Amino acid sequence: MQRAFRLKKDDLEPPLILRLLDGDQWLDLTTAASVKFTMIPIGGDTPKITSATMTVSNQLVKSNHGKVSYTWQGTDTHTVGTYHGIVVVTWPASRVQTFPSFVIAVDALTA
Repeated sequence: MQRAFRLKKDDLEPPLILRLLDGDQWLDLTTAASVKFTMIPIGGDTPKITSATMTVSNQLVKSNHGKVSYTWQGTDTHTVGTYHGIVVVTWPASRVQTFPSFVIAVDALTA
């Protein structure tokens, strides 16, 4: 099981940075129409973040293949909890590819 991406309540740094795989190779996102990020509470059905645009790193540089990021906004991390993160790539002709979910934990501030 993949480790959870952890941050503290109300933190907006560090950004969420992911590498997407196509089999055992980093995914070349050069022709992707969009890459979107959704964050849903585990055990819930109302997304905290819905289809937010992710930034795709320069795909002309092979070492950046599959690299995407999301910069936290406003109240994205305002609610303590554990969430499923989901990334969806839309390719030309509206072909959709959904990547396996991962865990995001927003922890309470502690003294």
